[in-house]
Formats: sequence, C-alpha cells, structure tokens
Amino acid sequence: MTLIQKVTGRGCVSAACIVLSGFLSCLGASALADEFDGPSFRKGLWRFDRMVANGGGSATLPSATFVSSNQVTRCVDPTNAMRETFKPAVIGGCRSATPEKIGNRYVFSLRCDFMGPARTTIEVQGESAYVEVNEFIASKPVKTETIIARRIGDCGESRPEVIALDPPTIEHFSLSSAASTPVKR
Repeated sequence: MTLIQKVTGRGCVSAACIVLSGFLSCLGASALADEFDGPSFRKGLWRFDRMVANGGGSATLPSATFVSSNQVTRCVDPTNAMRETFKPAVIGGCRSATPEKIGNRYVFSLRCDFMGPARTTIEVQGESAYVEVNEFIASKPVKTETIIARRIGDCGESRPEVIALDPPTIEHFSLSSAASTPVKR
C-alpha cells in the first residue's frame, strides 16, 4: 500500500487525480506566464520605415554618422511580433529585462536581440502606429535602429505602386533627409 493509499484510503484513483490536478495546475501557471501585457495593434497593411545610424564609422571620418534606410509594406498583425519582442529571452550571456511602461512607452533597459544587446523604447501612437528605437549598446560607437510603423489599410486591397503618404514623422523622429540634424556627442 502506498502513502497516498494510506492517507486517503482510496488507492490508485486518488493518486491519478493528484497527478492530474498537479499537471493541470502547471498548465494554468504556464497559460498565465504566456499572457501578453504589451501593446495591441490592428491587423492590416502596414508600412515600416527602418533607419539604422552608425556613428564614427572610420578613422578618416570619426565624427561622421552613416545612415541607411529602407521601407517595407506588408500585411501583418504587429501584436504577434510584439509578443515575441516582449518574451523574456536569454541569448548567450544576455538576459532580457522586463519592460517598464511609462505612459504610452514601453522601455526595456536591456533586450537581447539578434544584432546584440539593446536598449529598446517602443512608443505607441495608438492601435495603428508606433515607433521603436533600439540602441545597440555593445557596439562602439552605439548603433541606433529606428522603426516607424503605420497601418495604411486593410489586407487584400489592391496596392498602388506608390502609397501617397506624407513622410513619416512622429515627434522628434523623421526619416526625411531634409530634416537631418547633427549627431550630439
């Protein structure tokens, strides 16, 4: 007779119930751990403007800033991408910090990214726009990636060759070369 049989007097059925209830409790805890406490966005056709700035690129131009940018338009659910961004990650010796919510911003003091450890700020402009800034702190000088994302329509609509929108500007961010400003050191 096992300890469970002695305590409950019910035999193997009770043991199976205890094991099953423990398993279900673990599933419940796992489901709670997977809850998403980040921003939510509308599914649809989104435009992503990405700019990467590298400062001090060479010995001959130590104070120069080199900027590359590209634009992608695609049908997505950005909330799913945010779920991945907000998951605690351990990459090599890097362990992501839990984001802090400050107003409409989510700030990661440290986030592990495929490009290296980053300080990340995601500023939510509503369910149809956000700005994400990643400062890759391991690179010297610091490399900065800025992504301005805006929902521009529903999926399945015929897409024009050129989407007539004003250049994306959100507060102090702009991807227009006319609005370039010197890098502060």
